[in-house]
Amino acid sequence: MLEIRNMNYQIPKDRLILENLNLTVWPGEFLGLLGKNGAGKTTFLDLVMGLRPVTSGQIIFQGHDPQFLPQSVAEDLVFLSQDIKLPRSMSIQEYLDYMSFFYRNYDHDKEQELLDYFEMSPKSKIGSLSTGQQKKAQIVSGLCTNAKLMIIDEITAVLDPESRLKFFTILEKLHRKRTQSLILATNIAEDLVGRVDRVLFLDHGKASYHESSEVHNIFKLGDVA
Repeated sequence: MLEIRNMNYQIPKDRLILENLNLTVWPGEFLGLLGKNGAGKTTFLDLVMGLRPVTSGQIIFQGHDPQFLPQSVAEDLVFLSQDIKLPRSMSIQEYLDYMSFFYRNYDHDKEQELLDYFEMSPKSKIGSLSTGQQKKAQIVSGLCTNAKLMIIDEITAVLDPESRLKFFTILEKLHRKRTQSLILATNIAEDLVGRVDRVLFLDHGKASYHESSEVHNIFKLGDVA
C-alpha cells in the first residue's frame, strides 16, 4: 500500500526534520501518528501526499512516487485535514458533487446515508457552517471516495463529542472490514488507544513504533513541584 525507505527530509539550508524513516503501511492497517507540536507530523503527511519532495530516500504509494501519481492511482488516496479550507460559496451538496468528480468509486448512496448520520442538510452553505460542521462535510466526502488509503490530519480535535464518537464508530467499522488503510494524525493520545494497530511516534526527527496501549507511556511526563 505505502512504503517509505530510508527517507530524510531537511528544510533547505536549515535543520533536518525527519531522519532515516522506514515504514510499511499494509492493506487494511490502521496506523496512528503521534508527536509533540513541531515534531514533524504535518511535514510527514505532506511528504506522503506528494506536496513536498523528500531530501533523500523513497516514498512509494501503489508503486508510484506520490509527487507523480497517475489519476487512476491518485483516486486511491484521500486526505482530510483541519487545514483544508472548503469553498464558502458552495452548498454542501455542491462541494460533494465537486469532490465526486475526482473519484471514480465515489458512493452517492453512502453520501446520503452519512449526511443523515451526521445530521447535515445538503442545502446548507458552507460559509454559514461552524468549523466543526465544515469538517463533517469534509469527512462525508472522504468516506464516500472509497479510497484505499485515507489520511486524517488533526480533524477530530474540532468535532463536538457526539460527532467525534460517530466518526470513530465509522473508522472502527472500516478497520474491521480491512478494505481500506487508515492513517490518523492527532495530538489527542486517547484517540488512538484500542483503535489503531500501532502508533508511529515522531520525536526530534526520529521515528519509533508502539502498541496503541503504550501511548500514555511514550511521553516523559516527569514531576512538577
